[in-house]
Amino acid sequence: MRSSGIDARAETQSEERLARILGADNATGQLDSTFGAMVQAGNPDLGSLMEAALESNPAIGRAAQGINRAEAQRLNAIFGYLPQVSASLQRDRLDQEVVETDNQVFQAGTASYPVDTDRIQITQPILDLSRIFGIRIANSARSLAEVEYVKSVKDVSAEVFDQYVIAIQSKQRADFLQARLELMDQQVGGIERRIGVGEGQVVDLASMRSERGSMAAEIAFERTRYQNALSTLSALTGRVITGGLPGDLPAVSGYDRPAGVDGALALGLEENPAIMAAAFEVVMANMTKWQSVFDDFAPVLSAYASLDREDRDDSRFGGGSVTEDQVVGLQLSIPIFNASGTGFSSLTGRVDERIAALDYFSVRREVETGIRGAHDRMVALSEAIAASEVAVTDAQAALEREQDRVALGQGVNYSVLSRQIRLNVAQERQAFYQAEYLRAWGELQYLTGGSLNEAVE
Repeated sequence: MRSSGIDARAETQSEERLARILGADNATGQLDSTFGAMVQAGNPDLGSLMEAALESNPAIGRAAQGINRAEAQRLNAIFGYLPQVSASLQRDRLDQEVVETDNQVFQAGTASYPVDTDRIQITQPILDLSRIFGIRIANSARSLAEVEYVKSVKDVSAEVFDQYVIAIQSKQRADFLQARLELMDQQVGGIERRIGVGEGQVVDLASMRSERGSMAAEIAFERTRYQNALSTLSALTGRVITGGLPGDLPAVSGYDRPAGVDGALALGLEENPAIMAAAFEVVMANMTKWQSVFDDFAPVLSAYASLDREDRDDSRFGGGSVTEDQVVGLQLSIPIFNASGTGFSSLTGRVDERIAALDYFSVRREVETGIRGAHDRMVALSEAIAASEVAVTDAQAALEREQDRVALGQGVNYSVLSRQIRLNVAQERQAFYQAEYLRAWGELQYLTGGSLNEAVE
């Protein structure tokens, strides 16, 4: 297998069957136009990418099909309590011989003849608690599928939002670093000219070139990070981004830090779809436990009716017969001990209920710690943004004073370049903090059950 791969004939047959399945004129074949092809996109904004994800993301499509599957299972659970009607046709060849008997009637004893048996049977459950709970479980499963769909939409939207901000953040930082690199090139040129006239230091030149090399490496890294974010966005949205992204951070509404973490926690614990899904799982596990208890111990009462028509061409008594038997009755089945031959499913049902409860607490704890962490990051980043704004203002003022000194003949261009680099550093950090703040806001919006799609302007 490692050297030759799978069988070529089996691979060809599989590919042909896949092509027939995906090319069929039915609901399965129609999925190809929505989820199978990648669409070219120039330089889309965040809103168009989110719309594309809602339309063509396979995870969202699978969650939508999960609702259809849950509805089909709900109908099947209801059918389990409706009348069960079956018909059977049986054709036999019967060879009979009485080997030994003390009954004179049976002494005729040999015959060979065909037998036709037709049967219609109707069974109606009257009291079956297990089936009743099966219907309740199926109803809850459909609600769970709807919550899972909402969760999938929010998961994908949050991922698109985060990757978009990461891409813009990397692009902005690469642009700032590129501008700083060009300023450093001017500094290197100035140092080289000073060395040429005997005023500069060679060690300063070596240090500047080393810093320049490190910065070039950072630019390459940010370009790679940018391309990785674009690739992830393409996979999430089904759009091939050929023209890059706009250079500014996305405009969103409600782009503010909540007044307090307690309000965010209360909202998240109520509206987060992951918690809602975990809660449904606990409820379903409880109902499944009771269903298993009824399977193990509850009596089942059913009514039934059958019509049998038997046509015998002959008999060992001589002569054939046609008979019809009509049977109407009630059946009460009482499980006493190990009635199904597989033990007691209620033993595992109780454990499954506790596991579901633990999963619920785990999700709640994860959401709560995530909300606290995102809120704390927003607080810290707000302080960082405020400090960076002061740094940008001071750096801008220092650059303007240095430019004025040069204009008056009291300064040199080398000092202006240094001030420009400091301003570039302050602006780059400010842009980085703003992007990080937006990412933390997006995470908090997601954890508290907010809609990022509606927030994007």
